[in-house]
Amino acid sequence: MASNKRPSDPRIEKSFCKRLLTVLFSGRTFYLLSHPLEAFSICADRWWESRHKDCPLLVPTVIEFLGHTIQPDWTGFEWGSGGSTVWFAERTKHVTSVEDNSDWHRYVNSRLAEKCLNNVDLRLTRIDPALSDECTSSDQRARSVYVRQISDFRDEFFDYVLVDGHFREECIRAAIGKLKVGGLLILDDSLWLPTLDGWGVPEDWEIVCHAGSLTKQTTVWQRR
Repeated sequence: MASNKRPSDPRIEKSFCKRLLTVLFSGRTFYLLSHPLEAFSICADRWWESRHKDCPLLVPTVIEFLGHTIQPDWTGFEWGSGGSTVWFAERTKHVTSVEDNSDWHRYVNSRLAEKCLNNVDLRLTRIDPALSDECTSSDQRARSVYVRQISDFRDEFFDYVLVDGHFREECIRAAIGKLKVGGLLILDDSLWLPTLDGWGVPEDWEIVCHAGSLTKQTTVWQRR
């Protein structure tokens, strides 16, 4: 399956042509030519994102669901900053966001300043790029520093948690006790594992929104 990761350069986040060129020059051209449905899905995703520059890089159905569900007095946490940080900051009381990329950290800070939003704790937590792939990294200390940012808060503190960065399985485990009853756990790119059960979300948590395409999928659980 073709990767659907966030672009390393925040300046091309919502540029349709530049995002496609990045894909083509990443060594995946042959793969996409031999998988036309996935290629079409990526094009469709990039086109929608380019036409909705103020929206997070989540599946549109999930964005709509969250827009109707989240409340102004909610407090949230996210691993992986970007358009979601600004979007949540405009709609909820406070957001704590963990970011490992200094370019993205500066970019999101500038976006927040442009919109005069001061309700975000944007944390730069560096990790070695060689350890950023949760499937191959064995450095538990690097994971711990990144993942444990949420441990600064008491249990059942957050109304929503977005997992959209590195070490996603560990982040989910760390987030479980920090969500309030009724709180939302939002996982982007939930198709990275063969089944949703593999992410380790408690079985009694209800999937309240789940949508996507061949190459992009977002799932939302509600804590019971």
